[in-house]
Amino acid sequence: MKNSKILFGLLGLMLAIFLISNVSAITTSHGEWQDRSSSLSITNGQSAGFNVYFESTTTPFTVSIELRDLNHLDSQGNPTLVHSFINGPAPNTPCGNNCYFNSAPIQITPAIYSSTGSFLLILSSTDRQGTSTTSLSLTVNPLPPPVNHAPVITSIPNQAINENLSYSYQAVATDADNNTLTYSLSGAPAGFTISSSGLITGTAPIVSADTSFTIFVQVSDGIASVSQTYILTVNNIPPPVNHAPVITTTPVTSVNEGSLYSYDVNAIDSDGDTLTYSLVHAPSWLSINPSTGLVTGTAPIVSADTSYPIVVHVSDGINGVIQPYTLTVLNIPIINHAPVITILGSNPITIQAGFVYVDAGATASDAEDGNLTASITKTSNVNVYIIGNYSVVYSVTDSLGSTVTATRNVHVVDTTAPVITLNGANTITIIQNSTYTELGATALDNYDGFLSVNITGSVNTNVIGTYTITYRAIDSHGNSATPKTRTVNVVSSGSSSLGPSSVTGKTVNPYVDVYEQQYQAQLNKINPQIDLGKPQTPSKTAGFTLFLIIIAILILGLGITIFVLIRKR
Repeated sequence: MKNSKILFGLLGLMLAIFLISNVSAITTSHGEWQDRSSSLSITNGQSAGFNVYFESTTTPFTVSIELRDLNHLDSQGNPTLVHSFINGPAPNTPCGNNCYFNSAPIQITPAIYSSTGSFLLILSSTDRQGTSTTSLSLTVNPLPPPVNHAPVITSIPNQAINENLSYSYQAVATDADNNTLTYSLSGAPAGFTISSSGLITGTAPIVSADTSFTIFVQVSDGIASVSQTYILTVNNIPPPVNHAPVITTTPVTSVNEGSLYSYDVNAIDSDGDTLTYSLVHAPSWLSINPSTGLVTGTAPIVSADTSYPIVVHVSDGINGVIQPYTLTVLNIPIINHAPVITILGSNPITIQAGFVYVDAGATASDAEDGNLTASITKTSNVNVYIIGNYSVVYSVTDSLGSTVTATRNVHVVDTTAPVITLNGANTITIIQNSTYTELGATALDNYDGFLSVNITGSVNTNVIGTYTITYRAIDSHGNSATPKTRTVNVVSSGSSSLGPSSVTGKTVNPYVDVYEQQYQAQLNKINPQIDLGKPQTPSKTAGFTLFLIIIAILILGLGITIFVLIRKR
């Protein structure tokens, strides 16, 4: 019995296995997977196509085709669903002994997977007997990097340069990928550089012989690089032959003590070099202009002729030439030139006595000291109140003690005539047979003062007529005054010619001799003496006139006294 149960159990298990083995099978095929492998690898941007074949023993049944991203998980920890191609009843499923579904080729495009990485294509079918699932792996690889082309240098370098000259070489390179190029330099002489554009510049070094430098120019596009190697030869250039300057001038070899010495050194240089002048040996009072060669200085004062050795040097920067010579400073005995006085104005000069004398002065100059006018001293003995010859002496002394004088001769003379002034009117009318009283005149001289007046002429009062009285004077130096005259008219008592200046009297003197009525002026006093032949009683008019004469004499006497006192000073 026990064995029967085991046998029935085995038969049930075999039936179950048989039933399970008859669940629908799933197969796949597409053009890219000719080997029917379960995995596919493509490049980003490519599409993957596959065919799906479903088969089931029952109908209906459902199918599902999903693409999931293994690189990313959803909230349940499953690969994220990227795309669902089919999820539902299998359409157009023919059935015989079994039902089957064969889909058209399905494409997985870049728009579906959208990124690189690992994906899983899950294929499943479900019928009444259960679900059958299979999967395919898909790997989407990134695009391979583009193929880079190295730069190409197309320029030919300059391979020779003379020493101490500027070198220039423009390195030129192209890049098929249009990448940015970077230039670098090695092996070049010191100081050479290369710019970002590939320009190589620098100054060739000074070399003792031709010298070669192996230069490397490298150009990189950031991925690949290329180099250009060339040999640069720096040529040694022997310096040109330099010609020394030539001095063309002859030195000035003597100078007077205290004087300015000047010697313009001139030199030529056949190479056209700039020349520099200097004094190798010279006294401290000499100097030279380094650009022009002018030697200058003030010679010292020496007690005897003194010699100084001089050496002038002229250089062109490479070679030089000297010019030695001896400079003698000559001792010059001091020769002082006396000042010269120039008298201004007239010399001699004549002035009138009693006039003010104003001296015109003088100027003085000196060859060594210049203008000495301010140093002139003047001595004068001129007295304008005394006739005579006088002098004004000008004197000046220079800085070396030389004194000179000059004299102006001043002659004080009296050539001015006295001036006569009549007392009373120039014309007088008197009545016949009346008395004529002479009024007189005064004479004043610039030097002698008041002088006596010589009166000539007569008046006969008994005879009607016109009479002229003349007045003359002469000073001590023979200068005669201009004569003055007075007219006396004698008229009858009934004449209409009587006027304010008529003279009348009670006593009639038939004749008046005017020569006897001259004024005798002694010591500036007038003493008129009129001899009328007999005593006369003067009229009132004559008395008043005499009063006026006395007053005038007193005033004139005072003036003469003052004049004499001034002249004696």
